[in-house]
Amino acid sequence: MIRRIFPFAGAALVGFVLVTAAFVGSLFAPPATAFTLGRLVAGQSLPAVQYGTGGSWCAVSGGLTTLDAAFPTEAAISFAELTYYDGLADKYYRLDGQDRLSFADTQNGQIKFKQTPPSYPASVVTSSFVNFIAVPVSQADRKIFSFNIVFEHCTLPIYAVYDAAP
Repeated sequence: MIRRIFPFAGAALVGFVLVTAAFVGSLFAPPATAFTLGRLVAGQSLPAVQYGTGGSWCAVSGGLTTLDAAFPTEAAISFAELTYYDGLADKYYRLDGQDRLSFADTQNGQIKFKQTPPSYPASVVTSSFVNFIAVPVSQADRKIFSFNIVFEHCTLPIYAVYDAAP
């Protein structure tokens, strides 16, 4: 009878030791990659369309976005497609590509759209952004960023999730 119990007891003991070792090892394991400064991070933006005054509208498509943050002073951010239509001037502005966020304080500043034709007015090429917030998600290496880009006749909400995991 004892010989019949020992194989099962031995297997149970080995299982207990493995589970305990895995738990103890996880206590001393290095933490997940932190969301670091000065590192290019890929993310996903949500689509948004906002209507402004005088028939104006602004929109960002959902899709790939990147962020290279050097907070608290600046960050490089990119959008696959971002458009502002000034209804009062009857002009479309394509503002895709890489942009530079320059922070005046922790939540507000200027966004400079870098890939623009010389014919775009300065008020479009360099616009304000407000209400910048970075919220950590349950994973240590993922954050949700939200802010509003303020054009002359339209304010565009931006919402994107960035994942710094390798």
